[in-house]
Amino acid sequence: METIIIESPMDLYSKGFEPQTQADEYAIKMAWLQRHELNLDKETNCISTKERGFIANVMMAALCATPLRNVL
Repeated sequence: METIIIESPMDLYSKGFEPQTQADEYAIKMAWLQRHELNLDKETNCISTKERGFIANVMMAALCATPLRNVL
């Protein structure tokens, strides 16, 4: 089980993940504001804290839908 510590909600995006729903995004932001340590389990794509346990689901973020090529 590989676990990654998430420093902030923006850190989640920089690691290539994003919340599945607005409720997940809200839960992540509220836990971060309450200074809980956020842990991302890469096997299950779940965010958890020591204090509250499971709080949100995440998914891998899309890198780019269409790359810009030959734009003049």
